[in-house]
Amino acid sequence: MGTKNLLLYKSVSRLLKYLGMVLIVLLLTVRIAYSQVAYSTFIETTMNQVDSVNLMTLVKQLSGEIPVEIEGQTYSIITRRYDDSLNFITQKFIEGKFREYGYEPVLQDFPDPAGTNIIATKTGTLYPDKYFIICAHYDSYNYSGVAPGADDNATGTAAVLEAARLLRNIPTDYSIKFITFDVEEIGLYGSKYYAKVASEQGEQIEGLINLDMLGYDSDNDGKYAIGRSAESLQLGLDLMSVDRYYIGLKPYFKFNVSDDSSFLPYHFSAGGIIEDTEGDFNPYYHTENETFDKLNTGFFYKLSKVAIGTLLSKAIDHCISIDHTPLKSAYELGEREVKARIESKFPIATGVNQPKLFYSTDSINFTSLNAVNKEGNMYTFMIPGFPLNTTVYYYLAAQTEGTTLSSTLPSTGYGFSSPGTIAPKFLMKYSILKAAYHNQCSSGTPLVLPGMSVRTDTIIIENGGRIHDLNVKVDFTHEYVSDLRFKLIGPDGTTVHLSGPKGEDGDNYTGTIFDDESEIEYDWAYPPFSCTMQPSEKLSAFYGKEMEGVWQLKIWEYRPQDAGTLNYWCLDFMSIDSTLILDSRPLAVKGKLSLFPNPVMDELNVEFHMEEQTFVNIQFFDLYGQSVKSISAKTQKGRNIFSVPVNDFVAGIYICRLTGNNTQLSERFIVIK
Repeated sequence: MGTKNLLLYKSVSRLLKYLGMVLIVLLLTVRIAYSQVAYSTFIETTMNQVDSVNLMTLVKQLSGEIPVEIEGQTYSIITRRYDDSLNFITQKFIEGKFREYGYEPVLQDFPDPAGTNIIATKTGTLYPDKYFIICAHYDSYNYSGVAPGADDNATGTAAVLEAARLLRNIPTDYSIKFITFDVEEIGLYGSKYYAKVASEQGEQIEGLINLDMLGYDSDNDGKYAIGRSAESLQLGLDLMSVDRYYIGLKPYFKFNVSDDSSFLPYHFSAGGIIEDTEGDFNPYYHTENETFDKLNTGFFYKLSKVAIGTLLSKAIDHCISIDHTPLKSAYELGEREVKARIESKFPIATGVNQPKLFYSTDSINFTSLNAVNKEGNMYTFMIPGFPLNTTVYYYLAAQTEGTTLSSTLPSTGYGFSSPGTIAPKFLMKYSILKAAYHNQCSSGTPLVLPGMSVRTDTIIIENGGRIHDLNVKVDFTHEYVSDLRFKLIGPDGTTVHLSGPKGEDGDNYTGTIFDDESEIEYDWAYPPFSCTMQPSEKLSAFYGKEMEGVWQLKIWEYRPQDAGTLNYWCLDFMSIDSTLILDSRPLAVKGKLSLFPNPVMDELNVEFHMEEQTFVNIQFFDLYGQSVKSISAKTQKGRNIFSVPVNDFVAGIYICRLTGNNTQLSERFIVIK
């Protein structure tokens, strides 16, 4: 992992690792239509054939602890710096291993700085021109002296070679490329070159798994990061599913940070695995002491199995597609209909093992339902009605005939002989409440934006109601979108920066939806932004406010030579009964309510300042305004901190409200599990 990339990696908010929980948020209105990796007995059997001895031997050879023989000469690879002669020996060693495993490797040379990527290809039986890639960089780095790089990145390179060995004689639907990149450490040069050429030549990359630093886990907590982007959301979930099915470590999500990031500008689905570099970073990184004896070999072995298992699952299409539009919260006390299209390359099971829906009102104790109707691959389920202010959690499950595959929606659940007996890590949910939805688009578009100008368009909302959720959709045709800036201004003057300058030399905002609860962090997305993404600033600034009035979209163009057209923009509101809305009046004291840690798992610290001793009430609400906990406490003048257990909260977004002595403070926080 390069020094430059590590700084980027460490600068990304810790919150990103929990964004996967957004699958449970009720406000999703888009269809979930993923072909997710399923639990497979064949995949499990194959993963158990990953050779630990071979993995460890390869790392020792690549880091100089075991000599290697190249063309009759013996060498110790004590460094793999791109500018050292031993880097060439490393290249010859990797070539030799690919040939030993039955491949004919191809060398891809690139200039400035000069380097060589090494590529071995396994041809697919059904889709020979579509590729899944597993890759790692083989160069190492040290600021001075030798660079054995046992962790960074002999581990990743060894895992790629072991994948090539293990999968050589297994027929796969898709082709697989096993790639080791050069010159990663000073700027991702090898992978950038490959990605650029692949894009220019129209290579069909179905998914890419990059491996970088797989061996350090000093506290043995099993934590590691899965890198993903807007294009690789499902690939990230697939990696997490494979871990949950067969391994049992503790993955979390991060933005792509190593060679996988080179593929993002070209909109390839690229993800990766990297050890926990936040709380347990390798202290020997980029030093002469980054040697094999510092590795947690059991951890390295398990991460290698996760990567290889995911690659094989995708390449042989051991997947089940469950296509479903999650239910929205509504004032509906009766039954709710759930429709899902369920497909696989294997027949979907019938009888007692037919697809099922599981529902619960506490996210713990679930009841299963069979479909009430089936037409082709479309299944219909009916969830029973519940009283007002009830929250219902649910997920879908399916297996194929003969207990070949099992999967759930959302991903990560499984189970045979009654699919879905193991619930997924994340859940869908909806609430029964007095909610209203309002969508309105501008009547003033298309609107031309000349170069070096500012334009404002308006939407007039005549409906009353307090805002509980707000999404914004924008479609804008423009070359070099980094010239643009978008802001949304509410009727009371509240202003939120939606986007820009962003996107470098990319083109267009194509049906872009700005949504606070999106899985896609603002920094993750690339033009044409044809996705749902978080805005630069939170739209929650409008929550609790009246939606009636004049809304403005203000757009800046910063260069005289460019121009563009706003094709359309729309506002999508959700409002609920005002008795469920948290008060957002100006605060009676200076300062704010501080909640930490945030996200939180077990205990939340609530910090605030008071002007005098008094009693306060601290209430906790879920996102629908339902009170889930309330405590009363005596405060002191000045700084106060109260610790509140939240380990009984289900994963999700909550609001803490403090009231007392004409004071009201509110703040959001996230509970993770």
